[in-house]
Amino acid sequence: LERFQHQQTQTALQDILTIGRHVLAGYSLKVLAVNRSKTPLLPFGVRRMGPPERQHATVPDLVDRLASHRTLGAAPRAELEWLAAHGTLRHFHEGETVVAKDAPVAGLFVGLSGRFAIFVDQGAGRRKVMEWRAGDVGGILPYSRLVTAPGDSLALEPSEVFVVPREHFPAMIRECHEVTTALVHSMLDRARDEDPEGYAMIW
Repeated sequence: LERFQHQQTQTALQDILTIGRHVLAGYSLKVLAVNRSKTPLLPFGVRRMGPPERQHATVPDLVDRLASHRTLGAAPRAELEWLAAHGTLRHFHEGETVVAKDAPVAGLFVGLSGRFAIFVDQGAGRRKVMEWRAGDVGGILPYSRLVTAPGDSLALEPSEVFVVPREHFPAMIRECHEVTTALVHSMLDRARDEDPEGYAMIW
């Protein structure tokens, strides 16, 4: 029994040391992201240490922000209230990964502040293929067959994104006709005018 307890104690200490190293590494990456004045992104391959911060906002506050959104603002307030009640406001630091290449896309992304871009490597080096700003939408859209991200999507500066999980899409299509129409038209227009390779469906 004493030997088992000793082993458990050693394992716990190793876990604490490992967690401590990750916490310190995460802090260092954040400092590096803030202080890299010449390059807006962290070095390629660096990932954020943990999930993006979730900002606690009231439904009325979210509805007001959605009402001023360039893409969704014209929808009836009742539909915006439905969205606000079924999504999450997230904050990303400069250089953080919104969606990593080949990772599942969580749902609809509504840009509320900041800038985002998707980077792909087709064998000739990493390049930026699309950029989004506050007022744009991305991620999975109604009737989209997108499952995983074709490239790394990063925040180019401190940014806020309102995320509606994909599992709410059937109800969103049923309850939010104007929102659904605006989303589909926005992506069709952008894909035709700016995105011949089809990257506009994801950040």
